[in-house]
Amino acid sequence: MLGLGRHSHERGGTVRRTEINGQPGVMFLDAGGRLIHVMTIDIADGVVQTVRSIINPAKLRHLGPLADLQAAMHAAHRRERER
Repeated sequence: MLGLGRHSHERGGTVRRTEINGQPGVMFLDAGGRLIHVMTIDIADGVVQTVRSIINPAKLRHLGPLADLQAAMHAAHRRERER
């Protein structure tokens, strides 16, 4: 998750640690503070059992304003081409 956080930060986004359904997780936000996706970690007996990434807008809508993922991807591709 740290690598994803660095990547998000490079693109102007932020990563916010949070608890989701009683498990540790992170929220990935765009530069405008809108939610892109979340990741959760299921831990049992101190061992990571499962890592989940949720990007489905229908499952994220209740967490706050959502990013326009398609527009963000197009902007990222444009920046890559300009390099």
